[in-house]
Amino acid sequence: MTLTIGILTYTLNDTYKEMTQKCIDSFKSQADELIVCENGGKYDYDADTLIKYKNNLGYTRGVNSILMAATSDYVLFVSNDVTLVYGDLKKLCVLDTVTSPNVFPHHESGFSGAMFCVPKSILDKIGYLDERMILRYSDTEFAERLIKNNIPIRQVSG
Repeated sequence: MTLTIGILTYTLNDTYKEMTQKCIDSFKSQADELIVCENGGKYDYDADTLIKYKNNLGYTRGVNSILMAATSDYVLFVSNDVTLVYGDLKKLCVLDTVTSPNVFPHHESGFSGAMFCVPKSILDKIGYLDERMILRYSDTEFAERLIKNNIPIRQVSG
């Protein structure tokens, strides 16, 4: 089982760069592959894959870019304002199930757009986030599509 950790950022200034770097540093030791998507910002980061857009293309396109570029069995998407304090991220890798840690505000299903882990096999089955929704509700729509397709969503403790 392999795990890609993907971090989405829109780095406007040095303060955001420090926040993003703190996020990267807290997660990278548990990644088989690290992808950072710089969505319109001007900074570079040390990652296995750096996806860099000149303009901010929105949350949904950024998340999908990470999900599509990932080569591991599981993809853990993380917002750049999240820092891992403790926990074994591989516990989020559950066969045929989408998971989120139980510490975030989340959709009533348990899905959190700030941090979620999805098996690539599920993306092959139901597709990616809906890019017609640039900034809002694409994570909610994705959770509802998971439910409609009888794909379990679980909150997992670290």
